[in-house]
Amino acid sequence: MTYEIREDIIDQIWRDLGQQVARPRVAEVAQEVAAELDGAKVPSYVPLFVRRLACERLSREAAAADEKAQARHAH
Repeated sequence: MTYEIREDIIDQIWRDLGQQVARPRVAEVAQEVAAELDGAKVPSYVPLFVRRLACERLSREAAAADEKAQARHAH
């Protein structure tokens, strides 16, 4: 059973990231993380892990995009 991510969790992640990542992307990554956690032994912890792991993943994506943009401008 795949855990459905509540809108308030998506909003929390979006705010945690300073609203710098498109909200649809936040929702997409949150659902991906939830799918990866499918079958968790303690489902009540899934929202906490989704928030943490989605923030980490999206922060890495944003950093990589920033580095790529800086490299383009350097040339």
